[in-house]
Amino acid sequence: MSKEETIEHLFRMHYGAMFRLAVAMLHDADEAKDAVSEVFARLFCGNAHLPEKGTDSYLLASVRNQCLDIIRQKQMRERVNKLLTTEIEPDLSLIQHRTDRYMALLAFADSRLTSQTRTVFRLRFDKRLSYKAIAEQTGISEAAVYKHLAKAIRKMKEQFNPNQK
Repeated sequence: MSKEETIEHLFRMHYGAMFRLAVAMLHDADEAKDAVSEVFARLFCGNAHLPEKGTDSYLLASVRNQCLDIIRQKQMRERVNKLLTTEIEPDLSLIQHRTDRYMALLAFADSRLTSQTRTVFRLRFDKRLSYKAIAEQTGISEAAVYKHLAKAIRKMKEQFNPNQK
């Protein structure tokens, strides 16, 4: 009997018992089929050798070991996913607090600063322009840019941090 015929014969004789064992361990018919198929694929490729005696026990033990490997892989994936989600999940309350604070600062700037000071403030902090670029864009000196920013920051500190001087 050739190797292929032997493996086909073993497949026909033992597939049912191997499949039932795999389903009992994995609780999933598709994964059970994959586990049994993997055992026979290893036999066919020559990665595993059949013993002279106790072939049925060998095949059941091989399926059991394959199922245990699948279970270990699942557990490892679950642990890694759990660790990744706990490490990656940002603290949204901190981000929301900062966003709210920034929006309050912008609302204050829009309602309580003069138009020139507001323009200088927005160009500096929204567009991140340099003092020189702001001076060129607004047609005022760099010293005036500095004074407008100092005025805006002083008013914001008075409003949002009244205890700090």
